[in-house]
Amino acid sequence: MKHLLLILGTALTLWTVPTPAPAANGPLFGCDARAPTVCRFRLFYTQQRGNRIIVLPAGMKVNVTDAVAGRDSYCIAANVDPPYHCIKRLVKSTYNN
Repeated sequence: MKHLLLILGTALTLWTVPTPAPAANGPLFGCDARAPTVCRFRLFYTQQRGNRIIVLPAGMKVNVTDAVAGRDSYCIAANVDPPYHCIKRLVKSTYNN
């Protein structure tokens, strides 16, 4: 009887353990400004892939799946597109703002 309860308890424990959620892909970009400010990122890709603009309203965060941390770079500006020639920051794998 003790063995049956031990097996049943182990099975219930394993069955109720939540599985971790899959990790989000890509570096996290966020706008830490106050409303109604809009953050605009110009993301520069390496290897002749060009650049693009990412627009985030105040308080919003998003994972950018096509950005590569440690290789690509970005500029940020409030309410206007960042110029092409700007002081670039390297994309971090943690949080970019």
